[in-house]
Amino acid sequence: MPGRDIIIMGASIGGMQAFQRICAALPADLPAAVFIVWHTALHSPGILPDVLNRSARLPVAFARDGEAIEHGRVYVAPPDHHMLLWRDVVQLNRGPRQNRFRPAVDPLFHSAADAFGPRVVGVIMTGGLDDGTAGLMHVKRERGVAVVQDPLDADEPGMPRSALEMVDADFVLPIAQIPEVLVRLATEQPQPPIRLEEAKAQMYNSDKDIGQGLRPEGVTGPPAEVTCPDCSGALWRETEDGVVKYRCHVGHSFTEQGLLAAKNEEVELALWTALRVLKENATMYRNIIERSTAAGRLASAEHFKQSLEQTEYELQVIKKALMTDSPGRAIRGERKSAPD
Repeated sequence: MPGRDIIIMGASIGGMQAFQRICAALPADLPAAVFIVWHTALHSPGILPDVLNRSARLPVAFARDGEAIEHGRVYVAPPDHHMLLWRDVVQLNRGPRQNRFRPAVDPLFHSAADAFGPRVVGVIMTGGLDDGTAGLMHVKRERGVAVVQDPLDADEPGMPRSALEMVDADFVLPIAQIPEVLVRLATEQPQPPIRLEEAKAQMYNSDKDIGQGLRPEGVTGPPAEVTCPDCSGALWRETEDGVVKYRCHVGHSFTEQGLLAAKNEEVELALWTALRVLKENATMYRNIIERSTAAGRLASAEHFKQSLEQTEYELQVIKKALMTDSPGRAIRGERKSAPD
């Protein structure tokens, strides 16, 4: 029986350096396959394999859809694609973003746990919010091993701290000690795997898991009071092992912290849009005032001067809000005096 030979790792902020240190320390004859998801911006250049290959003793490359899983290799999720494991092959798809990321950590962790059960070692490292927590919980549920970077050792402690709050981790280690544990786990014999129902594994086989109708397939919780920040569709709320998640009817999904962060981005985008429109309005008011004054229509000019004053006040409010850490709070309350 194979050992714990499916090593899956997820990180966000600070992830490149973390992956570099781990891959550089793994031996060339590692009896396991390693899978990496790094949360990056949508249009970030795909440089991670090139960077890791400079110091790694294992070959590192972007995963290809349908390729076989082999020991002694590092598979990296390519930009804008989720990486899933299905039986003995890698699958890539452009399914809905999760917590606004594609690739995302949770799809890899869920699919790996379902496909390989106790053979899986899940590693959560540096990153923000609670990304990867639900996936690591699923790894533990399927009798895999949970490894979490010590938050005090992480560039960004959000992801490891969230994982430790919700998951009974088997190892909490600084980056420098993780490779040794991974090598040891790769040679251990896990408990016999649990045979999965075909229907359970099939949900990761393609993009067809989006479901029919408005309620997402497999979600039994109530409709949420908020809409999806990615598509403005309806959201449903579900709770699994104490973790609250939201999913819309086209498949975008969010943790509670992820949804809140996305909504805050919506506030900022709305404020920038308001700033643009108000500046355009102010320009138009000045043009009208200039023409009205030149034509002797002083009453009309005075009317538009009042509108310009109100617009300029609103511009100052929006500018001040955009310069704060919490734009939403900055624009609440009644008008008392113009901001400095």
